[in-house]
Amino acid sequence: MRRIAIVGSKSLLGNERVYKIIDDAITNEMRIDPRLIIVNGGEEGVDEMAGEVAISHGLGYEVVPLEKCTMGCSREYCFEHSYKPRSFAIADQSDKIYRIYDESCGTSTCEVTAKFGDTLGKSVVRIPIDLLFAS
Repeated sequence: MRRIAIVGSKSLLGNERVYKIIDDAITNEMRIDPRLIIVNGGEEGVDEMAGEVAISHGLGYEVVPLEKCTMGCSREYCFEHSYKPRSFAIADQSDKIYRIYDESCGTSTCEVTAKFGDTLGKSVVRIPIDLLFAS
């Protein structure tokens, strides 16, 4: 059973072209192993959309939860102790990672997940979306 991470930008929420990209990626991965499980952080945007598409295909969908910071940082959920460890867990649990992102989003946690995938020797596919042409 293969586990595929599909992560990305919140700003792409509801974009029909992105839904098609997600559906095509899942369909292609199902040809390799129809017992596919989609994994991500369950965030608004691409993560949420990937979950919807996975469920529409009858696939498993798992959300890696975000843990509260217990290290005394100024935020309940900090990057170093909350988002970064979740990004590592997503990459570590996945056989392949798709990062579908808004080119204007800059540095984001979905890229952190992709970089962990690179470091762990996972297959990482980065798909940039230009919102000016994504309709």
